[in-house]
Amino acid sequence: MRFPPPVVRPDDTTGAAAFSDFYAQVGKNVRYASEMREKNIQGRVLVVFNIDDDRNIRNIKIVKGLTDVQNMEVVNRLRNCYVPQSAKTGVNYTIPISFLLKGEDGREIKSPLYQGKTYTADYKPNNYPYKSLQEVVIIGYGSPAVK
Repeated sequence: MRFPPPVVRPDDTTGAAAFSDFYAQVGKNVRYASEMREKNIQGRVLVVFNIDDDRNIRNIKIVKGLTDVQNMEVVNRLRNCYVPQSAKTGVNYTIPISFLLKGEDGREIKSPLYQGKTYTADYKPNNYPYKSLQEVVIIGYGSPAVK
């Protein structure tokens, strides 16, 4: 009898378990902009941020964004999130936030992913190392037909 090979997972370099409350905050506080829902815009926002000495999220940069309204929503909500004690200063944390739409029947709405704008108004470049966080998915409800 042959057994399948074991699944080998890479080491958790960011302490994902410690960030679980942070992910829940992002998922609860970031809203799907109504203009995006009305136009059936879906896509991913890729955010880079640092943590200052007072444990606040600062130096936020949206590397890959969506609409201006949605980008500002992400930036404003992230500034109000708290981070775990294990989070380090002097690190560029990256987090992908996906925005997906479902119809009233609960099925996913198919629309092309939107390629939007970056946001760098408050960002100051640095030479910190990068650490990736897990993806947070925000689900909105829209109409299946774009008008």
